[in-house]
Amino acid sequence: LEGKSEKPTATGHIVVNTLFKDLKTSIPSVFAKNPDVLAQAAVKTPLAKRMSQVAKQVLPYYYKELRLKRSINRALVDTKTAGQGFIKLGFDFEMAQQEIDPESWEGMDEGEKKFLMSLEMNKGKEAGKKIIQEQITKNDPWALRWSPWEMVVDPEATSPDLTDACYIGFRKLLPKKEGESLMNKVVPA
Repeated sequence: LEGKSEKPTATGHIVVNTLFKDLKTSIPSVFAKNPDVLAQAAVKTPLAKRMSQVAKQVLPYYYKELRLKRSINRALVDTKTAGQGFIKLGFDFEMAQQEIDPESWEGMDEGEKKFLMSLEMNKGKEAGKKIIQEQITKNDPWALRWSPWEMVVDPEATSPDLTDACYIGFRKLLPKKEGESLMNKVVPA
């Protein structure tokens, strides 16, 4: 998508790329300012309310850190040129288990205690005795713009946001050994 006009051809016509001009003017009108984040607790417990307040502060940071604006702008170009644009969001994380000491247990409110006792690893244990909690030790969120030419969408889907699609797939090229390890099979040569 070059925005430059070419030299006149032998017939005297000047080639002008109007798509480039349309993209450069219409995309900023659709998406120019970073969105405001609205985070509300689905369950109205004190812990959930505190977590939603933290999310409201952390999500704009991740928005900048992941350069989501760049990915969204690229997806908007895809939408204008190919009819659909995709951004794949996710995160990689590692968890560690930690035993809660009795002093920390006594300092927790009832909602936190009830939540910890409901975890599978703490079922059947006496409250406050060798209770385990999981903590995230590594958290790496990511955002990728996925080319619309690499996507396979359910042809029966009619909704613009694809909520009625039975499947959405994407093509990913892998080295043979990595593909075999994911499939738990050896692929014949």
